[in-house]
Amino acid sequence: MTCYEAQCLITPFINEELDEEQIKGFLEHIKHCSDCKEDLEVYFTLLNGMKQLDENKNIANNFHIDMEGFLHKQEEKLLLERSKKIQKRIILCLFMLLLGLWFA
Repeated sequence: MTCYEAQCLITPFINEELDEEQIKGFLEHIKHCSDCKEDLEVYFTLLNGMKQLDENKNIANNFHIDMEGFLHKQEEKLLLERSKKIQKRIILCLFMLLLGLWFA
């Protein structure tokens, strides 16, 4: 993923509007590109600050920690989705094996 592509995905990423493949590519890029990670942090701070103002909440001053937590949550979400896919494949294989044994 290029920096331009990653920067186009920052707002959808923060709003949790990306699919699994986009999240995977975005997170991989952010891990290796400090410029894009810095842009993400700026957007994350602005969007969450505006959201807190709209909700009449006190503005948090730990946006960096919040962003790191959000990144971790997205990585966990990817791992969960992958494990679900693997579980589905295993169940399908077992089902087909049982069908094969049943009709054999």
